Amino acid sequence: MSKPNRGPQLSDKPNSAGFYEIRWSEDGRSRRRSTGCANAADAVGVYHAFLVGFKGATKPAMGEVNVAACIARYWEEHITPKARGKDTAFYNLRNAAAFFAEFDGSEFPVSQAPEYFEALALHPGGYKPSEITEDLVERFVKARRQGRIGRKATNGGIRRDLAVLSAALTRAARKGRIPPFVFPTDAIPEEPEPRDRWLTDAECRKLLEAASGDGERLTRAYRFVALALGTASRRAAIETLTREQVDLKHGIIRLNPKGRRQTNKRRPQVPIADWLRPILERTLKEIEGDYLLDHPGSIRAAFESAVERSGLEGVSPHVLRHTWATRAAQAGVPLLDIAGVLGDSVKTVTNTYLHHCPEHLRGAVNHWNPQSP
Repeated sequence: MSKPNRGPQLSDKPNSAGFYEIRWSEDGRSRRRSTGCANAADAVGVYHAFLVGFKGATKPAMGEVNVAACIARYWEEHITPKARGKDTAFYNLRNAAAFFAEFDGSEFPVSQAPEYFEALALHPGGYKPSEITEDLVERFVKARRQGRIGRKATNGGIRRDLAVLSAALTRAARKGRIPPFVFPTDAIPEEPEPRDRWLTDAECRKLLEAASGDGERLTRAYRFVALALGTASRRAAIETLTREQVDLKHGIIRLNPKGRRQTNKRRPQVPIADWLRPILERTLKEIEGDYLLDHPGSIRAAFESAVERSGLEGVSPHVLRHTWATRAAQAGVPLLDIAGVLGDSVKTVTNTYLHHCPEHLRGAVNHWNPQSP
């Protein structure tokens, strides 16, 4: 029995000349045509153009590049060159692609991001940017909240998914790969209220105990939790922290490594807390390479496992930073000093943490007494 004719298909690998091919059957004979593209995302554009009658096209037909190709190209051109932030962007784009590109890549972990986006670039299905409507975005929001795509998400997580998707499509339009595009922002959920979750002393001990493991060597999760509670650093800064940045002699951790340009999320120099010092000394003896967490890969899975074992709820890596700042404010540490450790502006610290230290204002309300003679 002869196989059904599925129509033109794009090859999943380049030919001997290094180009992807379009292959189909015509009058009982096999046909093929080179896309002239060594890049998978470009090849998909040529393939789509071919399907709508633009035979012989060498560039993607305007409006026919699908969301899958836009996302894959955005990863290749914009996210890959970045030093940090790839892990978060990967999950955001994978969530968006699962719905808008109808591409289930859940079997791909973040360590296989290149393979994932290579497969996504060759995916012919899903929506085109022009088909993304307010109703479609609302359906995505509902699917994310229910956990039918990725884990159950709140407004904050959903907004990040849509923001990265919007950036990918906007870039595609700016590069002339699709017509001018405006993302339907009315369907994007409202920005969530700032969370006020911080850990008590008992909760900190419980989390450290859950992260400690059963071996003689300190676990990655334990080292991460201790460093986060002791330095108030962001996750990315701790994941890439090296022994060169730890100065035990002067009691300082230089969170910004040599050669790295400071960004808006500043990485300051932080004094080593007395309780953290023995943990750092042990860590430096135990690690074999340069990284305090053994390697610069994501701590996400190990951290979430530790949180689950601890029985605590609502604890993310950022909660540890928030915990340090909150406890410092409650202890009466000047807001300027808190800002210095966090690498934030005094205005940000004031807006976020002032309500935790009402004693800070006691002198202000007592500066005069209207009943005094």
